[in-house]
Amino acid sequence: MTARITVDVVDSFKQTVADLATSYMKSLQYLQYGDIRVEVGEGQVAFAENGNEKYSGDDYGLSFGIRVIAGKAIAAPGYYGRVLGKADLPQLEPILRDGIDHAYRRALANAERKARSRERFGPLGEMLYDTRLASIDVHQAVIPAQYTIDPRGVELAEISALVRDVSARVGAVDPKVKFNFVSAFTQLARELFCSSEGADIDQSFALSQGMTYVVAVNDQGVSQELYDYIGHQRGWEIVTQGAQEQFIQFPNLLDFSLGLTRVACALTDAPVLPSSDKPVVVVGAMRPSSAVSADGYMNLINAVREAGTSLMMTSRRFPLAWGVRRLGERYAG
Repeated sequence: MTARITVDVVDSFKQTVADLATSYMKSLQYLQYGDIRVEVGEGQVAFAENGNEKYSGDDYGLSFGIRVIAGKAIAAPGYYGRVLGKADLPQLEPILRDGIDHAYRRALANAERKARSRERFGPLGEMLYDTRLASIDVHQAVIPAQYTIDPRGVELAEISALVRDVSARVGAVDPKVKFNFVSAFTQLARELFCSSEGADIDQSFALSQGMTYVVAVNDQGVSQELYDYIGHQRGWEIVTQGAQEQFIQFPNLLDFSLGLTRVACALTDAPVLPSSDKPVVVVGAMRPSSAVSADGYMNLINAVREAGTSLMMTSRRFPLAWGVRRLGERYAG
C-alpha cells in the first residue's frame, strides 16, 4: 500500500464502483435509480502574517456519497456518505455496499412516510410529489484537469516562500499597514461518478487560490480593513502568473496583494460622505465573472444590500434599491 493517498488511487477501485452501481444497486427490489460519487483530492497550503510564516502543510481527502431513489407506492430519495482514510481502502467494496444498503433503507422509509402523509393530508398531501428524474443521455467519459503547472509538482517550500515574500512586501507598501495575512494553496481533485443507468464519468480538476487580508490605520486612527481572493480551477500558475480569460481576469498574487494594500491605505483618508435630506443615487459595478455566473442575479442583490448597509452606517441615508425583474418591469426594495 502507498504511504499516502493520491488521485491515482481511483484507478484501483474504478471498476468496483461501476460494478456496484450497475449490478448490486439494480438488484435492489424497489430501486428506481442510484449513483455513487467518490472524490479524492491532494493539495498544499501555506499562510504568512506580517512577513512571517504561520503554517504550511499538505494533506489529502477521500470521501464518497451515495444517492438512491426507491419506493413501493411512491418513490423518494435516500442518501449516505462517509469520509475515509488510507486504512479503509482494502475494505472499500464492503464499505460502499453497506452505504448503498443504508441509502436504500432511508429511501424506503422516506417513501413510506411520504405515502402516508399524502393519504393523511388530502389535497395538501398532493404537494408531496413522487421523485422522478428527467431522462438524460448516459455517458462514459474521462475528463482531465486543466493546468500549466501541476499542483502535485509544486514544492511546499516554494509556496511558503511566496506567501512570506508577498506578506513582507505588503507590509512595506506604507507605514499605515499595521497587519496583513497572505495565504495560498493549490490542489488536484479527482471525482468518479457511476450510476445505475450505466454512467461512468471520471473527472479531474485543479484548484489554486490566493488570499490577502490587510489592516491599514492613518495618523488620525481611522482604520480600513480589506480582504479579497484570486482563484481558478487551474494549476499553480494562477497564483504566480494570474489569469487572463474572457470572464476571469486577475493579476498574480503579488500584484493583486499590493494593489489591494494601496486601496486600503487610500481609504483610510477617504472623506466622510456628506449627509443630505434629498434622494441620492449610488451606482455600483460588478465583476463580469460575477454578473454572468449562475447566481449572478443574487450577487447583484447582495451587492445592493451591502452597499445599502454601508450607506446607512456612514451617512444615515436609507437606501431604496431598484432592480429589473424583466424587460419593462421594475421593482423597489
